[in-house]
Amino acid sequence: MKMNKLYEIIRKTYKRMRMASYIIPPRGNFSRILNEIKIQSNKKYTIINARPRKIGIYTSSRCNLSCHMCGYQSKESTGEYKSVRYPDMSFERFKHIMSFFPEACALTLTAEGEPFLNKDIFQMINYAKKDLKLFVDMTSNGICLNNEMADQIISSKLDILNISLDGTCFEEYNSIRGGTEDQFKTLVANVKNLCSKVKSLNSSLEINVTFITTIVNYKQLPKMIDFVISLGVEGVQFQNVLDFETKFMSEHRPIYKSNKEAVSFINSIKKPDKIKRIIWPLVLDLDIIKSEHHINCHYPFTTIGVNTNGDVNLCCLVNTQESYGNIFKDYDVWNNKPFQDIRQTLSKGKMPFKLCKTCPLSME
Repeated sequence: MKMNKLYEIIRKTYKRMRMASYIIPPRGNFSRILNEIKIQSNKKYTIINARPRKIGIYTSSRCNLSCHMCGYQSKESTGEYKSVRYPDMSFERFKHIMSFFPEACALTLTAEGEPFLNKDIFQMINYAKKDLKLFVDMTSNGICLNNEMADQIISSKLDILNISLDGTCFEEYNSIRGGTEDQFKTLVANVKNLCSKVKSLNSSLEINVTFITTIVNYKQLPKMIDFVISLGVEGVQFQNVLDFETKFMSEHRPIYKSNKEAVSFINSIKKPDKIKRIIWPLVLDLDIIKSEHHINCHYPFTTIGVNTNGDVNLCCLVNTQESYGNIFKDYDVWNNKPFQDIRQTLSKGKMPFKLCKTCPLSME
């Protein structure tokens, strides 16, 4: 079979799965294409002979905020989600970890804190883009994205940067993120400056801002969209709040289908022509959640997260820990017992974690 024909077969398969085009491996990279074929034939198996298509690298456990809703950094967070402190990942350790996953097509440089606090972050991005030819995305709270860092971000050829905004004014921002008024003003200025540079330099960087959406603030969505447009941002993502069981959740509940007024309001909002991308909050269905036969998470079948110690995670929302495995200690961490157990649980449509009840990935 010719390589181009094989490539198109894989592309069509992804479209049926509603997966993003960025994970399609480049033409000519036979090992990555072969790995994608294996992934498709290994769906819902407990032992997988394919390798992860996406790697999440946890660059730091430090953060410059302590957001109220955050399971990792909030002072109110329980031990189940609280970030385990570990050293920032060095560039050399990053290269060593990535050498375990030559078949990967995509990389998320993430953190159980703020990834841009890591001094080696741009070395990692440059290496992933230029040497490994990976699609690279990141999420940041945006506070440290000053003018110098904005230039570095653009020159690094990062593909997607998601910035957590969560409010059009300090009061809205503070109710979710905490922080100071100066931090909010800095964040807004940083976003506006970065977007201006991207436009003036005709950069391919995709910038999206994200807003946590709850039963308290859903009526602010139109105002949030207008605010995003005023900053020059082309993409916005509204995320139904995740239940990390902090005190924040006592008031800021997720939006369910039973909240008919909220659902009707969100459905009535029209996308303005001035913005390219809007992802609306996934409204949760209590009946499906109670039945537990809805879980459709692909994470432990396609993706693995690793911190600087080599500890891995089984879920992008649950922190890395040695009990799940360690790439330096386990012969095949990708198929160890914790991974097999969670795949088996998901294959039965069950929830491996309580957090699954409010996770959008589990209901795609």
